[in-house]
Amino acid sequence: MTKPKSKKQALIGNFFKRKYEEINDNDSSPNVGNDIQANDDVDASLNVDNENIQANDDVDASPNVDNDNPTTSIPTTRGIIDLNDLPSDPHDRTPITSYHLNQIDDIRRSYLVKGAFQPRSHKFPIKDCYGKKRRFVVSWFNDCSWLEYSIKADKVYCLYCYLFKEDVGNQGGRDTWSSSSKGFCDWSKKGSLKEHVGNVDSHHLKAAQKCHNLMNQKKHMDENMKKLTKEEMIANYYRLLGSVMSARFCLENSLPFRGHDESEEFNSQGMFLSVLYLISTNHPEIRKYTLGNAKKNNKLTSPKIQKEIIECFSKEVTTSICAEIKDDVFGLLVDESSDVSLKEQMAVVIRFVDKLGAVSESLIGIVHVKDMASITLKEAIDDLLASSQLSIKQVRGQGYDGASNMWGEFNGLKALILKDNPSAHYIHCFTHQLQLVIVAVAKKHIGVKTFYEFLSMVVTMVSASCKRKDMLREEKKRLE
Repeated sequence: MTKPKSKKQALIGNFFKRKYEEINDNDSSPNVGNDIQANDDVDASLNVDNENIQANDDVDASPNVDNDNPTTSIPTTRGIIDLNDLPSDPHDRTPITSYHLNQIDDIRRSYLVKGAFQPRSHKFPIKDCYGKKRRFVVSWFNDCSWLEYSIKADKVYCLYCYLFKEDVGNQGGRDTWSSSSKGFCDWSKKGSLKEHVGNVDSHHLKAAQKCHNLMNQKKHMDENMKKLTKEEMIANYYRLLGSVMSARFCLENSLPFRGHDESEEFNSQGMFLSVLYLISTNHPEIRKYTLGNAKKNNKLTSPKIQKEIIECFSKEVTTSICAEIKDDVFGLLVDESSDVSLKEQMAVVIRFVDKLGAVSESLIGIVHVKDMASITLKEAIDDLLASSQLSIKQVRGQGYDGASNMWGEFNGLKALILKDNPSAHYIHCFTHQLQLVIVAVAKKHIGVKTFYEFLSMVVTMVSASCKRKDMLREEKKRLE
């Protein structure tokens, strides 16, 4: 015996049966508009939750495709892009439309905050232009803040047109200034810069206005909808001030930020929150707006906020170091630096003479690399120096260990840098040389070899027992 259909199932069945008959009465190849109308009727008949519809709209965030032009390319970059990994050299950049629509404004804003890539200290190569020797002139950067120079391609580009080239419409020659595959390189025609800017209604000025509007947050719709009161602005200021002061103390003293349990019921919440609590006890304004007195969704103490504050400190320190170097020369020290995360990392240190005439060494970055191949390390160093407004042409010395991928005569990192800058003389790391000498002597000299063997045995035996350590301390005191 078949189960009778419910009233709801019967209504839905009659609905689709009626729609099927209507489609058969129409033309055998219905247009897109009929399909859309049918879908609208289905949504109107079935009581679908609006929240589910909104969720589906958020998932399907891909751009619209032109049905008349099936070859229209769809952006393929769909993952979350780390704004710190955006390429600095214009030649390495992908089209701005290849990024996800939900992140494209953040990427544009990140490029505008960094500013146009202008390696002023770079030694620009000379090329033949209509029978005359010409090269890029640094003073053009002073006349055009939007102008960018590619070290790899020896061409210039427009930052504004790159960021909004899809929105400014079609213009003859516009791709020359915005596409990484083209670029402008006729150094005998400085007037082309003014021609690119154009008149009041030019596409370049429209793109520049869009960049200005993007950075002017006061005119954004979301900012106007959530205008903060004066009391809220003061509260946010003191919350951020407390978090910054706590982070600065932890960074200056090399202290860990996080604790095993940061809940309010736990006594030891980690150094960051503990220092913030101590600051609030002595600062009444900070105590009024932070920790327990702050809104649960606006405390500015989450791990993400902590990392952002640390990143801001890192950028400020690196900027001050590079500002001290400016157009001067420096030495480059590179070594592998893997941590507990078991990632291949490269530590980059620059050696230079500071304002007081003293030799100074400063770490400017630890870069994650996919492998330790020489070409990979070279590209990572180029990107790091470019993001710090430094050039490989300023390097006067490079020091590494004796690995083949570092000092190889033909394909090592040393050789790749020497191709770009013959003045970057290579020096084998003295500390590593001393280690190699000690190992070689220990293998050949029986007395040295025996000494290190006994020393290793003593260290192993004493460190394995607390009683033996006490005996060693007592013996040391007796001898003193």
